Amino acid sequence: MLIQDCSKSIRHPSATRLSTLLAVIACLLVLGVGSQLWAQVTTTKTSVNFGSVAVGAATGNSQALSFTVPSGITLATVSALTLGAPNLDFTITGGTCAEGATNATCTVQVQFLPKFAGTRLGGVVLTGQGGAPLITVPVYGTGVGPQMIFLPGTQTNLGFSGWLAGVAVDGSGNLYLVGTAAVYKETLQADGSYKHSTIGSGFTGPEGVAVDGNGNVFVSDCGPIPDGPDYAEPCGLYELKC
Repeated sequence: MLIQDCSKSIRHPSATRLSTLLAVIACLLVLGVGSQLWAQVTTTKTSVNFGSVAVGAATGNSQALSFTVPSGITLATVSALTLGAPNLDFTITGGTCAEGATNATCTVQVQFLPKFAGTRLGGVVLTGQGGAPLITVPVYGTGVGPQMIFLPGTQTNLGFSGWLAGVAVDGSGNLYLVGTAAVYKETLQADGSYKHSTIGSGFTGPEGVAVDGNGNVFVSDCGPIPDGPDYAEPCGLYELKC
């Protein structure tokens, strides 16, 4: 399975190459023991439930997350995302984690104030000086209110033709479409139009697409492989990073 994203190709090994992959990982672990390469930011919580908050409430539920930044790692940014969009349902309201923090324990104060009803997914992300995520903590909560909100709507033709297996939307209003063998992104523009791009290809039988709280895109794929009808590729879940 070959996934083509915006910057590079990621080849997911088949089961026949699993032993080789494990051997390579083992070698890397041996080489990295005792090295600063394996230093990482840690936290005491693997996920945070903010409970239920009424849509349109004056104040939301807040919780503090604690992080330990080891020496050799320098913190650059702290952000709270909702389906990949910053400062939507989850926002940073305070704390001591700030740019330049290193060899220290710090906190991030996060508030949940839902814009819409239902389960709301997000994440608190700390990044390093190079821009790569150091740690991500999934967060979630429930917005309480009417299940249907009627907004003034307009119809937009995306210009897409062909068979669709699934559609997903992120917190910024961008759409993700799964076709017969590829994944397309329709990026919402300031004027309400969409910019079309292909962010994934090489699938055999995609069956669905989803976006998590951090804006990561996942595609389920299951179908025959070119070796013949008597063989089937195991169903898999693939992550696209764009």
